[in-house]
Amino acid sequence: MKKQFIFLSIALFGVFCSCNKEEDPLMPEKVQVLSRFMPDENDNSPEAELRRAFYQEENSYLLFNDTIYREQVGVDKDGNPLYQTETLDIFYSVGANTMYDNDYRYNYLQTIEEKEQAAEFLKTYIHPLLSENFRPFSWLMVDMIKKIYPWYDPNYYEEQTILSGERCIALSAGKILKMSDEEKQTFAKNLQMDVLVGAMTPKQEMNTFFSYCESLYDTLDFGYNSYENYAYSCGFLNSWINPSTGMTSFWHPDKAQDVKDFILLALNNSEAEVQSKFSDYPVILEKYEIIKELLAQLGY
Repeated sequence: MKKQFIFLSIALFGVFCSCNKEEDPLMPEKVQVLSRFMPDENDNSPEAELRRAFYQEENSYLLFNDTIYREQVGVDKDGNPLYQTETLDIFYSVGANTMYDNDYRYNYLQTIEEKEQAAEFLKTYIHPLLSENFRPFSWLMVDMIKKIYPWYDPNYYEEQTILSGERCIALSAGKILKMSDEEKQTFAKNLQMDVLVGAMTPKQEMNTFFSYCESLYDTLDFGYNSYENYAYSCGFLNSWINPSTGMTSFWHPDKAQDVKDFILLALNNSEAEVQSKFSDYPVILEKYEIIKELLAQLGY
């Protein structure tokens, strides 16, 4: 039986070799990669043209809806259409290992005039604060951002001005469009820190910055109640700060707050002051050096 198996294997191998010689080798299909952050190539609507022009001029994608892809892929047994849909999750992070609830909803801008004004606000008041290389991958401009509390009251929400993630910054533009030029300029300056956070977060250098505390972000830790300077020992400058009350908590900060804390550290202190204060916390100093270098590249 063993000899027969060997002979059969040799014969089959010969057949396969013969087929490979006679037939053309298998070639991978050419895959066309189409950015879902751009309008469909067949879409010639005023909104689509606005978004294309914005990308060409500003090197950032422009969105007005968090549904970035929707295509019919078939029908069900009753003949109803089936769709493949992709929505934009602002807080999705490549490689993240923590769970979270996306409790944000959007009211959208309705008219092309509103969308044109939103795009102009970015070009006139926000992008001049950033060099081209530090502009966000994409903007989601909406009328209102709402943080909901489904565990408390599904109808209750708090308005949010800005949400920053690795591949998108969402901005609540409804009130902005009603501002005077002077008010827009002041508003943009106040947003500068949040825009910096959103612009810096996806940079490759930030992978090292985040790696020091990757397993700790946005997790509960009662060590904050027990040890002085516990945040420093973990590689953070603060525990999580409630944006509504300004009070700290027993949670580690999320990535956005961590980046913001280190930006403020670098902008508001000399290098000598930072080195002296955190000499016993090498992780703090290493994260500070990364942020300081990126700010220098940005022109600060």
